[in-house]
Amino acid sequence: MDNSGNLFIADSDNRRVRQVNLPPFVALSATTLAFSSQPVGSTSTPQTITLTNTGNVQLNLAGINIAGDNSADFAYASTCGSTLAAAQNCTIGVAFTPTAGGTRSGTLTVTDNASDSPQTVSLSGTGTGAFASLSATTLTLASELVGATSPAKSVTLTNTGNVSLSITDISIAGTNAGDFAESQNCGSSLAAGANCTISVTFKPTAGGNRAATLSISDNASGSPQTVGLAGEGEDFTLAMASGSPTSATVAAGQSATYSLSVTPEGGFNQAVSLVCTGAPSEATCSVSPSPVTLNGSSASTATVTVTTTAPTLVPGRRMVPPPVGGLRPQSLLLWLVLLASLAGLAAACKCRARWALLAAPLFCALMWGACGGGGGAPPASHNPGTASGTYSLTVTGTVTSGSTTVTHTISLTLEVK
Repeated sequence: MDNSGNLFIADSDNRRVRQVNLPPFVALSATTLAFSSQPVGSTSTPQTITLTNTGNVQLNLAGINIAGDNSADFAYASTCGSTLAAAQNCTIGVAFTPTAGGTRSGTLTVTDNASDSPQTVSLSGTGTGAFASLSATTLTLASELVGATSPAKSVTLTNTGNVSLSITDISIAGTNAGDFAESQNCGSSLAAGANCTISVTFKPTAGGNRAATLSISDNASGSPQTVGLAGEGEDFTLAMASGSPTSATVAAGQSATYSLSVTPEGGFNQAVSLVCTGAPSEATCSVSPSPVTLNGSSASTATVTVTTTAPTLVPGRRMVPPPVGGLRPQSLLLWLVLLASLAGLAAACKCRARWALLAAPLFCALMWGACGGGGGAPPASHNPGTASGTYSLTVTGTVTSGSTTVTHTISLTLEVK
């Protein structure tokens, strides 16, 4: 055999007649590596394997790798390189980092040109600690009218580790966190293998898509664990229709119209009652149609009409004279006493003629009054109509479902000249 590991067989004359190539041989210092219990997420002290080329020719290394169900829990570092001379050795260090509690395993494989390639080393270890598992990572709640509360949906939290799970916080965060609420029976800790339930409800504060995140903070790796929350709020909006102004100017006796757009949000498909208030005296304000039924996707239009009143003259009531002879006894007695007094005065003054001339028309006038006066028509009354001025009108849209009522308003301006 020469220095290259070639074996020569000689004949009786000491001549080489055949050359035989011998393969390298590999020896491993251990075929199993067992790690002590290690907290989940932490890394152990490496354990070392020595690989020796026990042959007398060069060993060519094709690769070193780790495989198996829990291969990600083990890692290696090697000094071997791609070749190893005869009788030389190198080391392979393996470390254990459990990603979950319980027994973890893998296999280290060395591939080379030795006759027994590949060589293998069994790897094992135990992960200790809590490990949190969620039954769902998203929850989509039922669509609800703004202000109404949905039925609850639940997610189960399980401690799949082998030590107690310490829970420090369960809360909801995000842009629409106020639209969601949680309740749970988890407490501050969860024993190994145990589970608890977290329930979530949805009460939208506005229409459209709403989202937040349920977060669980604990001592498990990967903390905090999160669940995405989603829901859709059903609502409607009141706005002016395209091209319709919010104000109008009319003369008394004319009508003003405004066009409104009623738009659903979040699939809203209920009937909205519309009412107009704030119309001035001698004017009316109405909305048509009312209610407006929305189909969950497209807007509907409603028309607001304000009708004013022009000034007018209203004829008075004509009075009817009493029948002749309808004297009032009390009045007649009073005037007779007065006439007697006048007659006595005239006698004293010896001026009967003058008194007669004075008393006759006065007596007739008084008697006419005593009979209730004459007939005649009083002056006509005046209806001023809708007064000039600027008025604020309010259109209110209302929908009620169960115990929940949603109301939106829009303001309009009316000027009467």
